Amino acid sequence: FGLGGLGGGGSGGSGGGGMIAGVPPSSLLADLRGYVDNEVLSDVQFVVEGIPVHAHKILCLRCPYFNNMLTGEYMESRAREIVIPDVKYATFLLLLQYLYTDEVTIS
Repeated sequence: FGLGGLGGGGSGGSGGGGMIAGVPPSSLLADLRGYVDNEVLSDVQFVVEGIPVHAHKILCLRCPYFNNMLTGEYMESRAREIVIPDVKYATFLLLLQYLYTDEVTIS
């Protein structure tokens, strides 16, 4: 893996919108947003208002509540499917979007 063409040294830059020569703009947030309720690589499934919601245990890094739920002594830590009571489906998806991306749009 070579990084040839990545200029280093010095501050400033070419003024090219913050893009380093040869490196495309970051797509990290869009990529992470794409994993909200996505079955790809999902290792936990929540059920909210009877609707399955696919998620990833990386949530443990982002939220103490999910960390305790998914890694602690609770029965949920061993369950493949976890029922989330008393939460609206749309609200839960917004929470996941925020935890995955640090961004959320509420309209």
